Amino acid sequence: MSANPIISMAGYSAARSFEPAHLFGSDPDRADLFDFLVGLQTSMEIAVLLETFSLRLQADYAHRGVRFETLWADAGQSSSDFMFGQLDGHCKRLLLHVGGQELGWLEIYSSTPPDSGQQRIVDRLLACLIHPLQNAIRIERLTRQAMLDDLTGVGNRPALIKALGHEIARAERREEYSALALMVLDLDGFKELNDRQGHLVGDEGLRQFARVLRKHLRDTDQLFRYGGDEFVVILPDADEAAGLEIAARLEARVGAECVKPALRTSTGVAQWKRGMSGRDLFQAADAAMYDRKQQKRADQTSSSIR
Repeated sequence: MSANPIISMAGYSAARSFEPAHLFGSDPDRADLFDFLVGLQTSMEIAVLLETFSLRLQADYAHRGVRFETLWADAGQSSSDFMFGQLDGHCKRLLLHVGGQELGWLEIYSSTPPDSGQQRIVDRLLACLIHPLQNAIRIERLTRQAMLDDLTGVGNRPALIKALGHEIARAERREEYSALALMVLDLDGFKELNDRQGHLVGDEGLRQFARVLRKHLRDTDQLFRYGGDEFVVILPDADEAAGLEIAARLEARVGAECVKPALRTSTGVAQWKRGMSGRDLFQAADAAMYDRKQQKRADQTSSSIR
């Protein structure tokens, strides 16, 4: 991607620009547009719709690639990117919105800006795309919500299984060495905390724990709540040594920052090796975490004896 793309910005609203009669009534290519509309009905995935749009646009306006950045209406923040083709050259940036709802930013990359005729083609195709895209975004949001832990807001166990399978498949496809590690974290004495101070305090402890972990993990790391007080982190591009370094940092930061209630955590790290399944990798990291717990208990016993 070009370091300094030329970006022009505009707004686009289906309600403002087109009616169905205008779209098909006098258009000599209305049959082609109808085929495009039919093609948009075959998928509810944002990435597929974006690819369909780009391929159809290519017939009338040569461009290098497209990118769509979603905006969740309830958060007002960018959520995820979907890309097709190459993202370099001139960038035409359009804010897509329907009925007052902002869907996201669409960027079209090309060697030159579109002329007036090409812009009309872009507008026509967007009029076809925007409502299927709105539906796909709704499905994407529901899918994401189903993959989140209600208490902490991090990924849940189904999300972990899906993400770990994806990372292992990606590592398997690489011919060269691909580092991948998994970390399992468990709170020390959490059952006793619940028994002494109640589950409301315990719930706040879990939320606080998740916040501190997210604060100190790398941008590429993926955090999940496996269940109870056990959390899991996928560490892409990290070997066991790097994973242990991250684990030590997290143990220290949890002890320093989780104070109301006071929390401590034990961690275990395992490195993926070719041929290992997600289950194998999790069991190895889980076993390492329990070894760490036993080591800490032994150290406490030894210290108290001295």
